[in-house]
Amino acid sequence: MFSKYLTVAMCVAIMLLTISSTTEAGRRGAGPSGDAKVHNIQHGSQKAAKDAARQGGQGAPIKHQAHNPGQRDHFHSTDGKGGKKDNGVHHNFGPKRG
Repeated sequence: MFSKYLTVAMCVAIMLLTISSTTEAGRRGAGPSGDAKVHNIQHGSQKAAKDAARQGGQGAPIKHQAHNPGQRDHFHSTDGKGGKKDNGVHHNFGPKRG
């Protein structure tokens, strides 16, 4: 009986540690190094951002206008079907939008 409760307690502890490490690393979780996954990469030009997004995907990248004030225009990598990749990385370029 005691071992059953110990096993449940260990499972709960593991779940709490997993949730804690994900929260500490950011909403996107931790990458292989344990640091937060990269979400925004700033590039010096539109061409550099487009090339980097192309390298991270499997086709022509998707260009997006800044979503909100204070953000930048950016490219997303695409999957084999031409859709935006699920990794969510923004390859930013240009000035912040007002």
